[in-house]
Amino acid sequence: RIAACLERVAWADEIVVVDMNSSDKTVEIAERFTKNITLIPKKSHVELGRNIGINKANGEWILVLDADETLSPGEEQIIRRLIQNKDIDGYWFPRRNYYTKHKYFKYGFFYPDKQLRLFRKRDDIRYSGVIHEPPSIPKENTRYVQNLFIEHRRPAMERGFIFLYLRSLPYIKLEAFRLANTKRSSVFLLEKGIKEIGKYFYISCITKSGYKDGFIGFRASLFHGLYKGSICFYAAHLKLRRSVTK
Repeated sequence: RIAACLERVAWADEIVVVDMNSSDKTVEIAERFTKNITLIPKKSHVELGRNIGINKANGEWILVLDADETLSPGEEQIIRRLIQNKDIDGYWFPRRNYYTKHKYFKYGFFYPDKQLRLFRKRDDIRYSGVIHEPPSIPKENTRYVQNLFIEHRRPAMERGFIFLYLRSLPYIKLEAFRLANTKRSSVFLLEKGIKEIGKYFYISCITKSGYKDGFIGFRASLFHGLYKGSICFYAAHLKLRRSVTK
């Protein structure tokens, strides 16, 4: 999908691509748009790779997109207008998560799914390296833009539940390792995991009206709850394994 991503931003002053040891034609396709391509070892999440891309860029502003994302039409004029504001350091955009070619979630945790993707290039603005963490910009120095969308293609949402879960395991383990290093007991984490499933399912499906997306919204809400609960369960497993080893 990287061709669609890069075609939509071909107007940019500079395009920087960071490739995590892909085994397909990603680099070959990217070379049609830029020669500024950096190859790095495959990592479990993208935040550290994004920092490498930021370091390689020369512009005053950075726009970050993943290979399976595009911007909605008319983005160039909007972005060029936004970066004229000297009082703002970063902009949040809503992200549409498509589960088919033309359908995207409109409710639950999956919309507006705000993403901080346009920000100034400064030495103090970087990703922390923690999964799903935005760049380090004080919230009061940012603004939310509603008339420009990031379009995220997630056809995996049409696959079976087990497929989705297996795809998410690397992220679950990463977040669990961090949680396992806290002082919380394994019993506490097990109890928290059970509560997290119900809590996040209820918030996504009921509070945030995920049920309005139909069965796919119900399933996505349940999956999000299981994702959050599994982080706690795996962290508890790590703590128990460490105590047995000792």
